Amino acid sequence: MTTANDSRPVGPGPSVEMTLSAERVRVDTVRTAVEVVTVARRIVTETVQLPVQIRREEIVVTRSPAANQTDGLTPRSGTERVGSLIPELVHDLVITLRHEVPVVSLDVAATERVTVHVDTVTEETNVITEVRREHAEVTTTGDLPGRRTSTDPV
Repeated sequence: MTTANDSRPVGPGPSVEMTLSAERVRVDTVRTAVEVVTVARRIVTETVQLPVQIRREEIVVTRSPAANQTDGLTPRSGTERVGSLIPELVHDLVITLRHEVPVVSLDVAATERVTVHVDTVTEETNVITEVRREHAEVTTTGDLPGRRTSTDPV
């Protein structure tokens, strides 16, 4: 029995209290390394074939009869003719011929920009664990008159 102003038990005998406890589940997250990803550049070599126009000089000899068909020793316009039979008058004609050769040069140009970013994906999962709790159990050794147990009918 208790009074209206007092929450302490009133009546015969001392009272005994017991505090019961139960485990609570608290779930948190921890970031751990799962995988290491490396983005590396590799050089791939390929053969490229490009058409290139090259030019070369060729000698073209055109022969025609001489204007003065005498002995070939008569100078024209104050010069000696090439092909003269007199050794002092012989001059070699030297012509340098040229040709083009392909020259290959390489330069580096940016062709692509690669961007790598990390996305965080959120998903929900269920955590299953066992928790323990205390339960008060009352046992008696004798049968006392006027006392009720939880198994008695009301």
